[in-house]
Amino acid sequence: MARSSYFPPSMDSMISQLRVWPIWKELKHFAVSAACEDSSTSTRADEFCRSLSRDLAPSCTIAKELWLFNQLCVPGLRAIAAGEAALAQLIIISVHHAESLPEAVKRWIDLWLGQRNGHNNVLLALFDPVYQGVSNSMRGYLQEVAKRGNMELLVKSEDASDYRRHQGRLLSSMLRCRSDQNQPSNCLIELEMKKSEKPLPPLEKGQLWKTDNGYIQIWHIGKRLVDYKMMKQPGRKAVRTQATTIETLNEYLKNQKAVLTVASRA
Repeated sequence: MARSSYFPPSMDSMISQLRVWPIWKELKHFAVSAACEDSSTSTRADEFCRSLSRDLAPSCTIAKELWLFNQLCVPGLRAIAAGEAALAQLIIISVHHAESLPEAVKRWIDLWLGQRNGHNNVLLALFDPVYQGVSNSMRGYLQEVAKRGNMELLVKSEDASDYRRHQGRLLSSMLRCRSDQNQPSNCLIELEMKKSEKPLPPLEKGQLWKTDNGYIQIWHIGKRLVDYKMMKQPGRKAVRTQATTIETLNEYLKNQKAVLTVASRA
């Protein structure tokens, strides 16, 4: 049965009241999938995950996948993001106050709701400070999502000090970018590093790729599209086959620094 709660900013008070917390404390691997509106809301999600890591078991590793709302507008990326969310213990939606979520985000939610296996998931909504506004209709929608997925729902609004700290970091980052424009050599370092990366081998049927969040198996390759399966452990049965463009999956594997563990079985 879904449970919805609003908690004060204290991390301890949030997680200690979770129904799944005793299970989470015993995990050796913890997966987080986050959808964020922009850079400031992604910082909010990052800080939550860092605080959470201090409360999990010392040997537990956290695999975090973060997607921006504009990325979820691309159907291929949205499908991949939904596959990750379906396998995650914690799904985060970090957003500014608004009447409703963008349509692409709602489609992403519908996708992972249909793929979940009923394990111990929690949906966390992170909002701006209360004094900046309210999002009652959005909260109502997320409560319904949690009910449909039989999940626990946590709702947390930033306090004023957290918000000012995030805004200060964002401003500092912008100022550094502007100052770097006068130093072309510094600006090109990251680009040069990306160019020097070793290209991935071509996608082929039967390949098994390992990412921080699990495994991706290549099921079929066409001229433009690729069928794949996303799973926590290799060899899992009854895993849904998904499809995207070859270009989209290649970009995803590159960004995730995926490792080819099983080559083609041709």
